[in-house]
Amino acid sequence: MRYISNCKLRITLGFALLATIVTWLILGETSPFEGYFLYHVTPRNFLAQLLTVPYLVLIILRPSFWVDQISYALVFLQWLLVGFLLSVFACRFTQAARKGSNL
Repeated sequence: MRYISNCKLRITLGFALLATIVTWLILGETSPFEGYFLYHVTPRNFLAQLLTVPYLVLIILRPSFWVDQISYALVFLQWLLVGFLLSVFACRFTQAARKGSNL
């Protein structure tokens, strides 16, 4: 049972951290790839569509300060939830593979 919780924790946090870094690389104004994504807008537009919920929450909250930090916290939270859903399936398959069964 302990292996399952460690598996979920590692996959969830790893995915959320990696996805947040990729989000910053594609959408960030201080990203080293900003010049590239000014002319290649398809990945930027696709990622902006995926991040609709955090930005809608940010519009509703209307914070007067720390807008960037709150927005990246919400983006991290979204990727954390997606990573948790992926970890449920990934850990189930790894557990089944360790036991040698077919789910």
